[in-house]
Amino acid sequence: MTDAIKVALIAAGSPIIVGLISLVAQIVLSRKTQESTMKEIEKRSEMTDAAIKAQVDTLAVTTNLKIDELTREVREHNGFAKRVPLLELKVDVMDKQIQSLRGDK
Repeated sequence: MTDAIKVALIAAGSPIIVGLISLVAQIVLSRKTQESTMKEIEKRSEMTDAAIKAQVDTLAVTTNLKIDELTREVREHNGFAKRVPLLELKVDVMDKQIQSLRGDK
């Protein structure tokens, strides 16, 4: 396989790596946000139960939205992970066909 094809295949895999790094970063950020929000809720102990519940519900909705978005991104990147090996196989087949047309061994 030529160097250009190898570079192209490596470049195709980079979105997967970026997506996984982004997923980890978002999870860490989400947990830190949740922890700080819970600490803030604890500090405001004079608040009514209804107000506290509303803040917790808002946090839960926000967290669920972030998780849904991350899940969507992971599924999108998983699609790349499934297609790259197929592309590699097709490139290998085409490379062999080109070699046979040229008369290379």
